[in-house]
Amino acid sequence: GRPQRSEERRGREGESVSGTVPVILVNPSGRNFLKLEFWVDKQMEKKFDAAREGLADKLFEVNYQLDSRKYADGEHILSVRAVNMAGVYQTFAIKVLFSNQAALKIP
Repeated sequence: GRPQRSEERRGREGESVSGTVPVILVNPSGRNFLKLEFWVDKQMEKKFDAAREGLADKLFEVNYQLDSRKYADGEHILSVRAVNMAGVYQTFAIKVLFSNQAALKIP
């Protein structure tokens, strides 16, 4: 695979996240794609279209900022779905825990 940059790390199954989280969506097939979709549970969060981005089918990964505060606290499934020129798709998913509860203030 490709080497990871120092600021990158892979998400872990069951990891707890809160607030705005940087996400690097990597095509799970390892090949160029036409479209890349990012899903939270069964709701599409963001769709990236390589042709619309002016990159034909050359896009391999994209950066995205996920605001976990838009969703209820608890377990969620994050998934990325890559679609190639032939319409064939591949999906990768991971479970994470959104934890956005405000801190408790004690006088």
